[in-house]
Amino acid sequence: MENFVTIRTKTLKPEIRLGFNVYIKVGKRNLLYTRAEDDFDEERLKSLNEKKVKKLYIPSNDEENYQDYLQRCLDWALSRTDDSGAEVITGACASSIENFYDDPTSQASYKAAEGAAKGIIKALSKKEGILKEIFDGGGEEEVHIKYAINVSTLCVKLGETISLSQSEIEVLSLAGLLHDIGRIKMPIETHHLFETDYEKFTNEDWKSYKDHPRLGAEMMQDKEYASRDLIQLILLHEEKLSGEGFPNKTRDLDSKAQVLSLVCAFYREVFFLKKEPGEVIKDFMMNQIGNYELELMKTFKKVLKQVQLT
Repeated sequence: MENFVTIRTKTLKPEIRLGFNVYIKVGKRNLLYTRAEDDFDEERLKSLNEKKVKKLYIPSNDEENYQDYLQRCLDWALSRTDDSGAEVITGACASSIENFYDDPTSQASYKAAEGAAKGIIKALSKKEGILKEIFDGGGEEEVHIKYAINVSTLCVKLGETISLSQSEIEVLSLAGLLHDIGRIKMPIETHHLFETDYEKFTNEDWKSYKDHPRLGAEMMQDKEYASRDLIQLILLHEEKLSGEGFPNKTRDLDSKAQVLSLVCAFYREVFFLKKEPGEVIKDFMMNQIGNYELELMKTFKKVLKQVQLT
């Protein structure tokens, strides 16, 4: 029986040869929709959009061919003045997160997430203003996926601003996409905690929630293809320099771990709690002193203004 993975329809662009068969779900069956040697024309893409078809399917053994296709689409999209680049990036990231969450043992899905993370870096380097386009788009994605994409994008921008190395930025981008992977090991009835104000947590809520970084890191431990740096970032993304974070209350955070922790904490309040970014960073500058290096927080405040988020 052939296995399939999802792709986002918005990552498909006109007149670019596919290189893989594309299927559409009808009932419980996946039916061949477009052949590998073909491409999508404008009318067909318009029809899919009008019918609100958000996802299509490809054979799992074609994930590498899909990554090649995405690179060609991204190059095409970044040469345009519209938001096509943001569409390709958010679609590629969303597909890779969803597929990896569905099967975290899949090396192909992990490689797809790596490719999507590098796509974010490439897009930010090639097109001014695309970060805002990424933040403003992707409204149809599941909330935890949209949150992860925006965290990754903001981590890349802050990491570049403080002159992290290319390899550090690459692992930071990937960690931004996958940092909450531990949620799939938690009971589904606790998933709402990721979107809930900490002030409303019960003791039992805290006990469940504080475990997700450890669960995520443990999931990745035996994956030969997962770097030690990535696993460490997943484990540390809720920690703080003051030792008031979790799960281990460690104070030992390097620059990239601080970036991920700071962006996660900030954007959780903006995205899930619907607070104004300017008010959140103002509060952080008063009440998060000691949790992160002061210079990093000052730089983050400047970055938020630069990319028009405040």
